[in-house]
Amino acid sequence: MKPSKILLLIGVLIAIPVLSSCTKAEQQTDNKQPLVKPVYVKAVRVEEKLMSVPLHSVGKVFSQKESSLSFKTGGIIRSINVNNGQKVRKNQVLAKLDLSEIESAFDKANLAFDKAERDLKRAQNLYKEKVVTLETLQNAQTAFAVTSSDLNIAKFNLTHSVITAPSDGLILNKMREEGELTNGGVPVFEFNQVRISGQRSSEDSVG
Repeated sequence: MKPSKILLLIGVLIAIPVLSSCTKAEQQTDNKQPLVKPVYVKAVRVEEKLMSVPLHSVGKVFSQKESSLSFKTGGIIRSINVNNGQKVRKNQVLAKLDLSEIESAFDKANLAFDKAERDLKRAQNLYKEKVVTLETLQNAQTAFAVTSSDLNIAKFNLTHSVITAPSDGLILNKMREEGELTNGGVPVFEFNQVRISGQRSSEDSVG
């Protein structure tokens, strides 16, 4: 056999295994999953919008119908009939002062008024009969006016020695205790006007 044919045969024998190995490598590569997965994106149109961002803060919330309740006169608190968080009805008695001194002052003013009224009537009759002078009549009139004013003050103090609910509502805070001495105008309760379920307010019944 000629040398050229021998070399050609050897080359063919070498090429066959190489091609075979390349084909197997390509097949193995095709069977493997890609190292990086494709990322799919979606294109959207950019639009301008107004957004509200919530703001968180710490504070105390007040109702527009919240008010402070107090005695209009001073004295010792005899009784408190409600507690924090309790619902109350309109005109319900919430607290009372010790009325011993206030009632005594009222009785005294009432007696003085009755006497001044009798003295005035007597002076008017005597003046008509020209028994007393005009000055005596005027003094009786002045005494009657003074005692009438004192009686009105005593009535006011007696009436306003009790705290009542101005409307249906809720006791937010009880600020005093029984037996304490309080002055007029000093808050005793923090009160919030609310409608109690099942009841109609006075505003609803109008019209």
